[in-house]
Amino acid sequence: MLAWGQMSRADGLPLGTNEAQIFGFQASGQGILSETDADGKPIPYSWRLNGNHADVRAPVFELTSFILEVEIPGREKLEISSPFCQFDQKDRKISSASPVVLDGQGLHITGLGYDIFLQDQDVIVVFRQVVSMEFDKENISRLKESRLR
Repeated sequence: MLAWGQMSRADGLPLGTNEAQIFGFQASGQGILSETDADGKPIPYSWRLNGNHADVRAPVFELTSFILEVEIPGREKLEISSPFCQFDQKDRKISSASPVVLDGQGLHITGLGYDIFLQDQDVIVVFRQVVSMEFDKENISRLKESRLR
């Protein structure tokens, strides 16, 4: 989101401009989970977002054909992909009635319709309708300990 604001100023657009189209976008970032490790140290995570197209009508972003990866080093990596969603920057919520695939260590879920809530440092994924769910018992225990729910 910051890159969009900087791009608007660099292109000489008025600061009040709140609409844009972006083709072939990428964004990434890092953060710290709200939990700590066994030694009481903060747990870092990183995320990366890639997509084909974004329509920006601030504060709402409509993303087309995107993949969101969230990784906690040494613990797990989750990947969420979907052909379409709306991201409301103000409410910190991603919503869609489109198909979705979530892949993680020991976990593969496909669904239809979803909401992703970004609350503080937690990411909460809610599937409106689960089409299939596969678990690998050996690897799922690591994912269950995570704040990625």
